[in-house]
Amino acid sequence: MTLRRFACAAFDLDGTLLDGHSQLSPRTKQVMAQLAAAGIPVVVASGRPFSTIPHEVLALEAVRYVITGNGVRIYDKVSNRDIYHCSLRRESLNEILHVTQYYPVGYELFIAGKAFANRSYLNNPTAFGVRDHAYHYLLSTREPVDDVAQFVKVHAGDIDSIGLSLADQALKSQLWQRLEHEVEGIYVTSSLPRLIEVADSRAGKGSALAVVLERLGLSSDGLVAFGDADNDLGMLQFAGLGVAMENGADHLKEAADRIAPRHDQDGVARVLEELLKEC
Repeated sequence: MTLRRFACAAFDLDGTLLDGHSQLSPRTKQVMAQLAAAGIPVVVASGRPFSTIPHEVLALEAVRYVITGNGVRIYDKVSNRDIYHCSLRRESLNEILHVTQYYPVGYELFIAGKAFANRSYLNNPTAFGVRDHAYHYLLSTREPVDDVAQFVKVHAGDIDSIGLSLADQALKSQLWQRLEHEVEGIYVTSSLPRLIEVADSRAGKGSALAVVLERLGLSSDGLVAFGDADNDLGMLQFAGLGVAMENGADHLKEAADRIAPRHDQDGVARVLEELLKEC
């Protein structure tokens, strides 16, 4: 598939726009400046909560809208507020806890762009599938919670989404299936092998991008979207041109219109440079 007219770009962050050091490379910064000069808006579409979006990404001139939590919230830099938000329903939260109570999961809970996690998970991340390189990010961005059930009871109605971390892939697959079959009104996805991410059924990066494009007065025909994981599938399918990273999941690459070089090889920048030449 080819773009009818290159009018907007959307990017996942980790494994996509950011390099191997979780930073913007000089080449990526340069092409982002070219997009700004050309008047082509850029949308960040991440599974991260807003509090962990890198400042250098928010500082990009071309970026106005930031989708966080896999489509749970949309932040507008101009008005400095969220212009869209959908929390998990109380009933869904109770059902999620009921299903997960007998599984060895680490809980991550997100409220208004802030992240919380149960203390036993933070005390021993390895037991829940966290690899060494993710320790610092996890421990520096999650506030500890002693009693998840009590936390959910107190904050029901305010919780945007829940992350469930499991070391055992067979148990992860089993739990995923149970959540989809036994809990109503939810959207289930994943950005990491150890993680199941659960949000309200109204969430999803593709759904959030539809809201953003409506505000911009644009159609999906002119949108190019980049991603690397399962939680990017919806926006790649929504976009006029869906681009999967070479380092991405196999099923995502099979569903994409195009494959970009790896995230640590300026893959996004290289594709965008080609598209800009065609404008």
